Amino acid sequence: MKRAAIIILALLAAGLAAQCFFPPGLMADEGMWTYIAKVWLKTGVPPYAGGVENKTPGIFYVFAAANTLGENNYLFPRFLAAAMLCGAGILLKRLADMLAGEAAGIWTLAAYCALLLLDKTEAFNLAATESFMICFSILAFYIYARGIEGAKPAAAFWAGAAMGTAVLFKQVALASMAALMAWPFLHKGKTMREKLAQAGIIAGGALAVNIAAEIPLLACGGYWRQYFDCAWLSLFKLLRVPGAATASAGGHWRMFVERWSGWWWFAPPLAVFAALLGRIRYGCAAGIWLLADFCGANLSGDYYTHQFKQVIPSLALACGLAASAVPARAVYASLLALAVAASSGLKLYARWDSRARHDGEFAGLEAGRLTAPGNYVYVCEHRASPAQAYSGRLSPSRYFNTIFVFGESEKKEVLASLEARPPALMLVQGGPPEWIENYISARGYGRIFSSHGYGFYARRA
Repeated sequence: MKRAAIIILALLAAGLAAQCFFPPGLMADEGMWTYIAKVWLKTGVPPYAGGVENKTPGIFYVFAAANTLGENNYLFPRFLAAAMLCGAGILLKRLADMLAGEAAGIWTLAAYCALLLLDKTEAFNLAATESFMICFSILAFYIYARGIEGAKPAAAFWAGAAMGTAVLFKQVALASMAALMAWPFLHKGKTMREKLAQAGIIAGGALAVNIAAEIPLLACGGYWRQYFDCAWLSLFKLLRVPGAATASAGGHWRMFVERWSGWWWFAPPLAVFAALLGRIRYGCAAGIWLLADFCGANLSGDYYTHQFKQVIPSLALACGLAASAVPARAVYASLLALAVAASSGLKLYARWDSRARHDGEFAGLEAGRLTAPGNYVYVCEHRASPAQAYSGRLSPSRYFNTIFVFGESEKKEVLASLEARPPALMLVQGGPPEWIENYISARGYGRIFSSHGYGFYARRA
């Protein structure tokens, strides 16, 4: 059994390490987090005040550390995520060992490995916030389960702190946290008062970590209001963006069916898991975890591939527990579809055309060559991009990417920033929105050329 675990972990480590090098440059979201980290390190202005993004601050700490090792460093976050995912796999195996024995641990680890390397969970996007989130989510459940076994009273707090760290990377970890807080209520040896106390301690641990993580940002001049507006309220504003999948119930349902239809091959092991739910030790607890993660992956309604990473730990555990609870022949039969689908879904991502470097990288480098240090560059586009990071120039506005300009108040702030700090160059991806087009016309900017999908605008002499 130990040899099998070592082989699986070696395959996982090799597969993840290979992903770290491609593409050889910052991807879209990595570019945004890099720019925010650079502003923080170079000017002392913290996230949310120096750059607007709808992520909780954990990812900014990672990319700030990366940029102390080298500008636009994309390898550190990816290798860090790969190492953490391997470590989390060991913890998930040990959790399965505790719940159902060593066989369950091996099956769980195998499913975890396959899921992480699947095309459907965006294996190449290693530094996604979900990668870090699921590592701390696994740690939280492991700490709590081990605490129950060892009757350790502090386990609830530290489990909550670990889950709070997961929330620091992605807000949807609150769904996993709800499952963790439900675990005390499944313990038959506790009174209701004790169960409520345990759930409260978990919540307290999570809250403590999130408050502590915000202190350095406040010390650098940030405000609680900026944090809540960017990391939490902006999520609700996104739901009102025209054309969003969640704009109508019909659109949401179509996206749901389309994106989850490719996961049908998990039906056999999940059917076994559901049938044996009451017979598996802590089976209900594992089921609640899986249900919570499934809800979390669906919350935004965007169904980006990397968002499916959230279900990896609990789905792998459910498969492992199901496999260990039935006779050997039935194990192979129930997981046959999973094995075939996983092997067919594995990709080495050697197709260079699909792993091309982002257009924003080349546009940003060109902007850097056309401007001088101290000049401002404003990038107007409706997607995440590394253009601002690669330009090496500051944006005149904390709304350095117009995807978070939702309404009139944000537009007024951007225009006021452009007036106060006129950009030497403006990059516009696609057609500019009317309010940006009006500014370009009124302030005498003209298109000097186009490159990599961006129009380059400078003031006419």
